Amino acid sequence: MKKLKHILIIIATLFSIIKGGEYADSFLRTGVSARAIALGNSLGALDKTETAFLSNPAGLAYQNQIRLGLMYTSQFGLADHNYLGLSFPVWEQPQTSMTISWIRFQVDDLIYRPDILSEVPDQQTRRDSVISLSNSPLKTFQDREEAIYISLAQLLKKKIFLGWKYAAFDLRIPIGLNLKILRKQLADNKGAGLGMDLGTGVKISGRRLFGIYNVGDIHLGLNLRDFFGTTVYWNTKKQDKIPAST
Repeated sequence: MKKLKHILIIIATLFSIIKGGEYADSFLRTGVSARAIALGNSLGALDKTETAFLSNPAGLAYQNQIRLGLMYTSQFGLADHNYLGLSFPVWEQPQTSMTISWIRFQVDDLIYRPDILSEVPDQQTRRDSVISLSNSPLKTFQDREEAIYISLAQLLKKKIFLGWKYAAFDLRIPIGLNLKILRKQLADNKGAGLGMDLGTGVKISGRRLFGIYNVGDIHLGLNLRDFFGTTVYWNTKKQDKIPAST
C-alpha cells in the first residue's frame, strides 16, 4: 500500500509538470497585429510583414526595406500587451532580412489571498483572521511574461520549366529561423528559456502554372515552433517544457 502511494505521488508530480508547460508560451499565441488577432494568428502562409516571426518566420524573407512595428493594447482591461519590432534587409542576393522583436504581456495588482482554511484550523481564530484581513489592504504581486526574437530569413528563387506546353513560372521558397528568449516572473518566482522556430513556404503564380488569367498566387506555409523543444527554468527548481508544435 505504501509503494502504491509513492507511485501515485510520482505520477501526479509528472502530470503537473507536463500540464505546467502546456501554457508556458500561451502569451505568444495571441498575435501582435490587428490582422493576426482577428484571424486567430492563423497566417502561416500569408503574413509577409514584420510581424510574421510569430506565425511563420519565413514570411520575413519578403522584407526588402526597413520597417518598424509597434503595438500597445489592453487585454480585457486586465493585462497590458506590448510589442516592438524592427525589420531590415541584410543582403540583396539572395534576398535576406533580419528582424528583432520584443513582446511583453503583463498583469499588475494581483492579490495575495492567504489560504486561511488550511493555515488557521480553529474556527474562532479563523473568523478573527477574516475580519482582520477585510480591514487591511491585501498584498499584491505582478505577472510579467516577455519574449525577445532574433529572426533571419532568406528568399530563394528558381525559374521552373515544365515543358513546351506550359509557361515558365517563378518558384519562391522563403526560409526563416527564430531564436527566442523567454523571460517570466510571477511574484518572486523567475524563469527563463531559450527556443528556436523554423519556417518555410512556397509561392507560385497560379496564372502561370494553370494558364488561367483569373487565378491568383498560390501560397503554402509550414512553421515548426520550438522544434528542439523549449524548457523554461525557474528559480524554484521547477521546469516548464514546451513541446514542438506546428
